[in-house]
Amino acid sequence: MAYNPYGATGLEDWSSFSTCAPLSRFIFDRPIVSIPLLPGGHCNNSLVSMGTGTPAVAEINTSEVGGFTLDADNESVSFLFPFPLDIDLSKEIDLRMLWSNSESAATGTGRVLWYHKAITAGTTAIAVATTAPGSVAAAQVDLAANVVLWSGWSVIAASTFAANVAGDDVLIVKAYVDLTTIANMTLYMAQVRYYRKYLA
Repeated sequence: MAYNPYGATGLEDWSSFSTCAPLSRFIFDRPIVSIPLLPGGHCNNSLVSMGTGTPAVAEINTSEVGGFTLDADNESVSFLFPFPLDIDLSKEIDLRMLWSNSESAATGTGRVLWYHKAITAGTTAIAVATTAPGSVAAAQVDLAANVVLWSGWSVIAASTFAANVAGDDVLIVKAYVDLTTIANMTLYMAQVRYYRKYLA
């Protein structure tokens, strides 16, 4: 997939930017923020009290890359997404996940599902996310063992967070899995896509 600003008519370059071409050809109006679920490295543990079930924190395929391996339906991990200063909270917000599994290709399907909860700084206590997006991406057939793939985009409806303040408030996002035939899904990185209101 090629990513281009929506106003672009094709591949742009520095020289056309420097000659004052329309700004819309060069500004991404739907930024994508990547959120690694582990900060780097790995450890061999189980999460006893964080997340539904006991998702294992493990190195995958002797790669020195860690992920959360979830091996039962509804096991979950959560992360925080601070609302960026430039976000337009009147528009939809999209979520997807980078994942793999440990079995051979086409063993079964995996699906990443989501809950979310907005936290108002100075007011709302941290709590588990319980609200589902309006549209959730379909299940996917697994690839070969340890081959990563992106889930489809799940969509939180426009204006869901209209009462929140960009730059101050925080979104809790919970990712959980639905396994059909396959034994597990390892989650590596989430992405959040949003509409930009301002240039930040």
